[in-house]
Amino acid sequence: MKVLNEERETVIIYDYQEKSWHIDTTVQKHIKKYRPFLKVIEQEEDNYLRGYFDTDQFNMSFSARKKQILNSEQRFALHARMRHSQP
Repeated sequence: MKVLNEERETVIIYDYQEKSWHIDTTVQKHIKKYRPFLKVIEQEEDNYLRGYFDTDQFNMSFSARKKQILNSEQRFALHARMRHSQP
């Protein structure tokens, strides 16, 4: 199944009654990333994956965070701090 770039998407839904996470994706990067964590694969093709995560074996949580924007001074300080913390 050929999917155009503008039509690619990943949808992850939590089913409260079954207490499980469900994924439906056409993004190749997400197919490779999440496939090992699936307990049930409902449908799989070259560019498509649908299934349920194995919540018995893996702790699943998804979150959104605000992107941190650093100015040049903050970026330099962070770089120096990271450089000095490495052995």
